[in-house]
Amino acid sequence: MSSSKWKCSPRTFPTSGFELLDPEIKIEEERLPTYSPDKYYPVQQGEIFNDRYQAIAKVGFGVTSTVWFARDLVSNPNKDLQLKNLLLPAPSPEVLSDFEEQTSCRPAPRKVLQGRTIYTSSPFPAGDGLPLLCDLGEARFSEEEQCEKIMPDYYRAPEVILKSNWDYKVDIWSVGMVAWDIVSPKTIIDGKIVDDIWDDGAHIAELVALLGPPPPEFVKKAHMSWVFWDESGNWKNLLPIPDRSFEKLAADIQGEDVEGFLRWLRLALQWNPQDRPTALELLMDPWLMKGLNLRKSDHQ
Repeated sequence: MSSSKWKCSPRTFPTSGFELLDPEIKIEEERLPTYSPDKYYPVQQGEIFNDRYQAIAKVGFGVTSTVWFARDLVSNPNKDLQLKNLLLPAPSPEVLSDFEEQTSCRPAPRKVLQGRTIYTSSPFPAGDGLPLLCDLGEARFSEEEQCEKIMPDYYRAPEVILKSNWDYKVDIWSVGMVAWDIVSPKTIIDGKIVDDIWDDGAHIAELVALLGPPPPEFVKKAHMSWVFWDESGNWKNLLPIPDRSFEKLAADIQGEDVEGFLRWLRLALQWNPQDRPTALELLMDPWLMKGLNLRKSDHQ
């Protein structure tokens, strides 16, 4: 296969010599609670898109797509097709070339299933500086409370699940959820999908197990609370409360001061949005400052 537009030849990848993983063991995106193969395009290493971009190595995944390092066969330099979403400090061209060579010499382990291959992600070389998040497609610039449905199912704050008004404190909830994903091999919410629809009831039951019963003022304000709690705030037992706790889930977390992390996490993951700290308060928490070897006074 060739094109008159190409300024360099596509790379050929080995068809053997890589580790084949057990098809029965879930890896990568398969471990997400909302995973469904139909949501993902089955990229093949070496595949060429739009007669221009060749998929070189998988470097990550999300809830509906995988992320690939690609080579531009027309203008030649490596490009990130989604720079509008995340500005990463780019490694030098030499480092990127070495990364490309390594993916060919040491092919990533993978699972070969019927109709698709699931690759393990290759660690992408780091650049200098800090990444900047710039996808503001769901941002709301307003002091007023909102009410529309937002956030991916798994990360959804309780006030959003229960169709109440919400404000910027949903972002504090998201920070806690993402922080857990960074440090733990286990998901904080198992989730349940019925007929391809995320089960909000099962989600709420897991939150009750983790956080305990919600405060009465939260139940009164939540528009859909009547589905799960009676007028006295008692759980209606529409679904069983699972045997689940932060401490049990944190058993596999590696590192120092796991207890401090769980205390910090509980600040962010609270039923009542008003009880959650601001972003600055969460940042200046002693546990986080200790990890950064900083003092609160240094930033006042």
